[in-house]
Amino acid sequence: MELYMAITAGLGGMFGWGLADFFAKKTVGKIDATRTLLWMQFFGIIPLCIYLIFNWELARITPPIIFFLLLLGIGNVSAYLLFYRGLEKGLVSILSPVFASQAAVAVLVSAFFFKETIEPVRWIGLTCSFLGIVMVSFQFQGLKELSGKKLTKGLPEVLAGMLIFGFFFPVWDWFLKYQGQGWVLSTITLRIIAMVFLTILIYIVARRKKIQPKIKPEEKNVWTWLILIGLFDALASLFAAWGYRFTTMTSVVIIFSAAFPLPTIILARIFLKEKLALNQVIGVAAIVGGLIILAL
Repeated sequence: MELYMAITAGLGGMFGWGLADFFAKKTVGKIDATRTLLWMQFFGIIPLCIYLIFNWELARITPPIIFFLLLLGIGNVSAYLLFYRGLEKGLVSILSPVFASQAAVAVLVSAFFFKETIEPVRWIGLTCSFLGIVMVSFQFQGLKELSGKKLTKGLPEVLAGMLIFGFFFPVWDWFLKYQGQGWVLSTITLRIIAMVFLTILIYIVARRKKIQPKIKPEEKNVWTWLILIGLFDALASLFAAWGYRFTTMTSVVIIFSAAFPLPTIILARIFLKEKLALNQVIGVAAIVGGLIILAL
């Protein structure tokens, strides 16, 4: 039963973050990453507050817990910003699979630092799904024509973001179990901290550039996408946090949550008519195969 709860939580994270990523493509070139993340956090708080109204639980709030949440919130946002910064410099086809490797790092951290017990069969299923995630994220077109310098552009930033997330999710899992009741309130607090950090960052950057800071997007046609990004990101966060809080199978939740490129490319195939490369088809099959192995 616990395994199926972990798989459900992971799939909820996968579809939520996959849909959020798909709608995020609508804002590319219209609004910068910092403001996109800020409004994503803002709109994501709304459904979490609605959930909290019907499932109220008090949280333990002490100075050490607030400090810990502050570190987690800054780490979460920093990982995203480093990834986006890397994408501005380099190629998605190279950097996306590197960033997806956060799942492998997180599983290893969970197993060796937090002593999660992972049976041999589960290692096979998790490995199969992880390889599928990398294959789905990878785009081979034109790589042969690229020089070494182009291949490494943006790589340091993405590696840093990947490592932060690799530690973030197991630590967040440990914290939610430590916190016990009030896990939704802790999730909301994490978002508020992220919003404050992003707002301060926008003002610092604007001050350095000697320009007027902009919080509100000027483009009216991005609001729908920002709302959808926030809603689906909140849904994913809720599923993942639920899995971390009520199961001990952190690795399962992490791996399937990290498979968010799968629904993104499927939606892109249906609505944007983007073609799937052979390696992406193989990757989809590997993710599904890993899920089947885990469910046996």
